[in-house]
Parts: sequence; structure tokens; C-alpha cells
Amino acid sequence: MFLWEPINDAFEGKCRDGDFDAGVIQHEYSHGLSNRYVGTEDGALGGHQSGSMGEGWGDWYALNYLHREGLQTSSALGGYATANEIRAIRNWPYDDNPTTFGDIGYDLTGPEVHADGEIWTATLWQLRKALVARYGQALGSEIAARAITDAMPLSPNDPSMLDVRDAIIVALDNRYHARPDAGQLIDLVYTAFAQRGMGTTARNHTTADDPTGANDTDPVPGFEHRNPALNGSITGTVLNASTGQPIAGARIMLGVFEAKVTPVTKTGTTGSFTVPAAAGTYPVTIQAPGFGAQTFPGIVVTAGKTTANQFKLAPNLASVANGATVVSTTNPDGAKALIDDTEATTFAAAKGTGNAVIRLAKPAAVSAVQVSAYTSSRFEALKSFTLQTSTDGVNWTTVSGAFGKNAFTFQAPRPVVPDVHYKTFKLAKPVTASYVRFWADDAMGETKTSVQTGDLQVFSGTVKQVEPLPPSPPDAPVSEQFTIAAGDPANVVDPGVTGTEFVNTCTAPPASQDADGHVTTLTGDAGDGAHAISVKGAGAGTWDLDVYFYDSNCQLLGQVATEAADENGVVPSNAKYVVTHLFLGAAVPVTLTITDTQ
Repeated sequence: MFLWEPINDAFEGKCRDGDFDAGVIQHEYSHGLSNRYVGTEDGALGGHQSGSMGEGWGDWYALNYLHREGLQTSSALGGYATANEIRAIRNWPYDDNPTTFGDIGYDLTGPEVHADGEIWTATLWQLRKALVARYGQALGSEIAARAITDAMPLSPNDPSMLDVRDAIIVALDNRYHARPDAGQLIDLVYTAFAQRGMGTTARNHTTADDPTGANDTDPVPGFEHRNPALNGSITGTVLNASTGQPIAGARIMLGVFEAKVTPVTKTGTTGSFTVPAAAGTYPVTIQAPGFGAQTFPGIVVTAGKTTANQFKLAPNLASVANGATVVSTTNPDGAKALIDDTEATTFAAAKGTGNAVIRLAKPAAVSAVQVSAYTSSRFEALKSFTLQTSTDGVNWTTVSGAFGKNAFTFQAPRPVVPDVHYKTFKLAKPVTASYVRFWADDAMGETKTSVQTGDLQVFSGTVKQVEPLPPSPPDAPVSEQFTIAAGDPANVVDPGVTGTEFVNTCTAPPASQDADGHVTTLTGDAGDGAHAISVKGAGAGTWDLDVYFYDSNCQLLGQVATEAADENGVVPSNAKYVVTHLFLGAAVPVTLTITDTQ
């Protein structure tokens, strides 16, 4: 097992031997089961959702065993190894995990099997808790384990989460159909799937090369139960609080995140929406250009009834959609990502001296700001900030007190999503302003010289008549075609000969361009965090393409490197270069396409 040790600004745990963490041991043994038992052949977990379930099963089997045997009461996995007994190696303890099927790709890394595997574990853990609550620890955990294990060979090769959901229902039916409560048992289990966005209307995008849709990292969630009697619905009208007018095109999420996730629906021209859902309690997050993102917790859905709500959103005065502009910034690449209503994109600034001056959409009495520390580099996440206001853009007043001091903190061993998600900061007294200046004072990592901020949203409780401007059209797709000569010809570590030369020289294109990889220099807003990328090979042979993203200093920001032949993902914020690496194959023509997701 892995020997854990503290590495400053990378993984700040303690010196621990993973051999002494039962959850880690069980997790790894569970890979031996899922890699052999799913589908009709060994290693049938090639899709992104398949691999995510592989990681998720590992966590679930470990927790199921530890709880069943009375060895652990928390729902955290890897608490000893990481020296964090609260959430351990994951983003949350599973009892607190809020994610749903539409959140695939939500993590700081973008789509990643461990992070997205948490969605699968959280669903199975909710399923298990429901069974234990009804049947007791011994029988409830047994039913859960048998259904989950029986479902593996009933699943197709490279299954999606929805495929295995269906297989679990078949497995329950096969084993427990003679029980007098068989119908209620299946309803209980399916409720967990429905409440986690894997209901009957959830769907993946499938292709000839991906017949199960397991490589879809932007799946559409659905919250309907298979038993109509257990469904209700949420209807709502979303209004501009400053005008009373409806907000069209607002993204509706039954969850807490808006960045890198798929909405369950959008509002129509009248600002209205309807979401059928299994009975339960849901947070509703609404994100719209000109309004930032706001979460309304505790929306109750009752079976057979409609829950009607009116949601009033205050306009974001620092939104480019409302006419706010960046007057100046220390970042030569600009500060558009700071005022675009989403934490999916990040603004980078020098620690202590980095700042941006924003002319607000309208002079107003500023009463609160919402700030995100969302980041593409964990320890560069915003820790402390200063906010200043001005009526003329020349003379500045600092918001008093420890307003932004240590605004964002983290639990060792590293910052994770709940540490950097939106926080609202209220001013002690509203301040009339036409401009704000945002200073990035400190990062979470003590050695970091750059600070990343996800978004700045400015609100007033009294401003009137602020309406978003007509939306700008999305950027036209950009494609590049090239042929890579051979897969990993020198058998070097990722990202191959071409990628390694590029990293070492920080020269694009490198002399070895197209030997076993291709370096693409991004232009325009392609590196703003709101653009998707696909790389697809062609020809009669076999290939395996991987993608690596680098900033302007040729430092790695992230990667999409699955077992699939082609790759799809999101270009992380602050990316300047893309290395397409051919891991397997020869003379493979490749098409790289970048599209605007906003």
C-alpha cells in the first residue's frame, strides 16, 4: 500500500502507512472484483462512468464492511491514511455528499474517476442506509451487497451508471421476487437513484463508439421515480428582483453546484419551469447571466402534489451580462472570468498585489458580495481578499474589519470543492458605489505566488431596473487537424516525447511536434474554463489518445486520459496549451475541436 507523507502545498497529511487503513485495503481489493465481474469479460470498465463506478464500488464495499462489522461509525473513507477523520480522502463524508448524476465533472479536476465515483458511492450509500433503516443492519446490508454484486455480470461491458442502476433492479427482482414486500423493496432502492438524478428521465448521449454512453461527462439528470405514485413535482417562476420581470433561460439544478454540471431544465420565456421528482427534499440552485448563482435549500416535494415557488434573484451588479466592465487588472490576460456569473472559470492574480477594478452595471448601495475560490490548482485557491468601493474609480474606501481575511480555509490534507464553493459576505452597512476593486491577498498554499478566484458577484438590496443585455453569441467551434506518427515511440512517461520536450523547453510547437503528440496553442477565450474539447482519431487501426492541459508557464493544469480511444472534456481555466498524446497507435489522423459551452 501507499506510504503517505506530508508534502507542503500538495498533500498535507501525516506520515501514515496505508496498510493500516482497513478502508483503503478493502477499496483496493474491491477493484479486483469489479474489474473481473462486470460485464462479460475482464476489464470491462473502459468508459468514464464505468471507471468512476469502479472507484465508487471500492469505497462502498469498504464502508459496508466496516459498518456491518461495527468497526466504524463515520461515512468517511481513508480517515487513518489521510489523518482526516471527518472527510478523509474524498470531498465529503458520504452522509453529507450532496452530488447527483448531473454533477459529473463537478470537481476541481473536472471529470475524474475518483471524484465522479463519489457520486456513485453516495447513491449506493443512500440506498444502503434506506435498507438498514427498514430491515436492520444485518439484513439491510446483506440485501444491498447482494443486489450490487449480483448486478455486475448483468451489466453490459463498459456500462454507464444508468446501466448498472437497471441491473441492480433486475438483480433485486431475480433474488427477492418471492418476498411479500418485493415491490416495496424495489421502490425503496429506486428512490435513492431517483433522488440522486438517476431517475427514469435521466439519459446519456450515446454514439456508435460509445453505445452505453459511459463516456458522457455531461449527462442529463432526471429525478422521476419508476413508480408514478411516488412522484410529485416542483414548479417555479424565476423573477428579476429589481424589475419583477421573468428571467428566461435560467439554469435549474436540483443540487448545490452550477459549475461544470448539467441543469435538469431551463426556464422558459415566462421565467417558469417544472421538474417532476420523487418525493423528498432538494436544494434548488439557479444560475443565470446577470444574476450569478443562488441556492434555495429545503424545497420539499410531496408525492402526488405540486410544490409551487417563486424565486426572486437580485441582479449581479458585477456581471458583464448586465454591463459591468473591467476597468483595469494586473492580469495581462484580463479579468473576464471574475465577472461572468459562474465559478466554472477562474481569475488568476499575483498574491498580495493582484487586483481588478470593476465598473458596476449601475451605481447602487452595495450590501453583499458572493465570492468563489474555485480553482484549477488546489493550493492557489483564494484564502484572503480585500474589497474596496469607489464612486469615481479614483478614490477608494476599504470595506472595514476583517471582511475578507481568511475568508476561505481548508482541512488538511488539501483544499477540496466544499472549501472553495461560493460564500456570501454581507457588509456591516450598505455602501454606495459605482466601482469595486478586488484584491487577491493570499492563497491557501503558503508557497504559492498566484491566487485563483472563481467569481465575484455584487448585490444591492435597493437597486432597481437592472436588466441583462442581449446575450453574446457563443464562440464558433474551432477545429485543428493533424497526424501523429507513432504511439509513445521512446516508451517514456506521459506525456510522451513531444509533450516532455514541450514541458522542458516551454516552446510551442516543439521540434518533435507530431512524433507522438501534438501541441496546440489556445487563442481567444478558449482557456477561460467554459470551453469543451474533443479529440478524435480516424482510420482503420487501433489508437488511444490522451489530452494534457498547460498554463502559459507550461505547468500542468489537468488531463483527460482514460482508456477510451478518443477523449472529451473541459478545458480548465488559465489553459494556454493542449498536448494531444498518442499512447497507442501509428499514423493516426486526429481532429481536435473546441466549443463554447456558454
